[in-house]
Amino acid sequence: MSGPKLSEAELAAQRQAELERQRQEELRRLAAAQRKYNDEKAALQEMAASLDAWLNGETMKSLQASQPHTAESVRKQLAGLIDQMTAVQVAGNSPEAYLEAAQMTAARGEKLFQECSVLIQNEDRRHNARCRQQKAVQSSHQLDLLLAGIRADQPVNAIVDSFEFDGDIQQLRSQLQWLARYFKRWESCPEPDLPDALKKASRELGQYARAADLKSRSDAVKDRVEALLNQQQEYRRLLTRKTSLYDQYLALCSVTGSAPKPSDQFHCEADLKKEIDTLQEEYRRKDEMDFIADTINAVMLELGYTFVSSSALRRKDGTEYDYSLYQADEHAGVRVYTDESGAVMMQVTSLGDGAMSQSEIDDNYQLQLDFCASHPDIVNALAQKGVILKKRNYAPPDKKYASKQAVSHQGKKDKADRRRRRRDGQTMRKMRND
Repeated sequence: MSGPKLSEAELAAQRQAELERQRQEELRRLAAAQRKYNDEKAALQEMAASLDAWLNGETMKSLQASQPHTAESVRKQLAGLIDQMTAVQVAGNSPEAYLEAAQMTAARGEKLFQECSVLIQNEDRRHNARCRQQKAVQSSHQLDLLLAGIRADQPVNAIVDSFEFDGDIQQLRSQLQWLARYFKRWESCPEPDLPDALKKASRELGQYARAADLKSRSDAVKDRVEALLNQQQEYRRLLTRKTSLYDQYLALCSVTGSAPKPSDQFHCEADLKKEIDTLQEEYRRKDEMDFIADTINAVMLELGYTFVSSSALRRKDGTEYDYSLYQADEHAGVRVYTDESGAVMMQVTSLGDGAMSQSEIDDNYQLQLDFCASHPDIVNALAQKGVILKKRNYAPPDKKYASKQAVSHQGKKDKADRRRRRRDGQTMRKMRND
């Protein structure tokens, strides 16, 4: 019974649970690292947008009118700094790679910010028109503190109740104008879960700010502002939850090699969760396939075989399987195939070049008999490591199974960790259509 040996691999329950914990921890670390990197990248983009707005603002207009040569020099310097505001490319797909890129991006942003600040501050000091009334500055600061205090993890009614004014209608108008600008960014937001009231809030608050009867309506306006801020807080809580799910989705796309969809293509959390569940299952299959292949590798080495070569292949239907060759002696080797379904096939092969002679076919038949005796040792050693091989089809020895494999290089003592290689996103796996 030593033709090709086809088995069904199962993981012992304890081993399966351990791998699941490892996968979820790896996903958590990867999602957090990717979020850190994306936040630093977004900060650079926001800085670039702010600089671009400043270049088209009142300070530069004034400087252009009075000192055009100086204005052109400042514009060129800032434009050069804006061009440098691109995030560092990530080298790999591990949490460490993303964290390193995030750190380098943050350092670059800090350096560029310092350089930009010197230029901008020098020009702003010469531009008194940019100064605003102290009362308006105070109002804006009060609202900054108010909105900064609204946290997604706090009860809906917290903080917002402190929205008050001291009876000064002009200050209330200033607050409403500031809030109108704050809510304006949502007017054209495509997010499907954003309440209509928040999309229209900017115009509504602007109307209150300009209303001639604002003083008599101040209490009602205050209640309306608090209602809008409550809605905003609730939306932020939902958005935070969806963002967390989307971060998990992006991490799963990374480890499975899938192309991620933009977040706005998911119309609801249920759609996103369904996609996550699908990718989780794909990740589990591939990770367990890699673990089984790695465990077989370890056992073969422990039993005295020498690793020769390995490659990961892809069928036309997109499923993957792994092929490895091990050397028993100068003339004999063992081919091992594993795939996502849990199938494991082992087949003895002769080693050498050229077509098989009749004597080599006879020798190969003896190799099949010898492998019949050693195969249970492999099965038992795998079981000790939590990989259970269940017999599916063990073909009897037959000369029709005789095969010959060319070995173009000396076998090595070890090989790459498949699970780590996949998680790191290295392009070492050879993919082809069969």
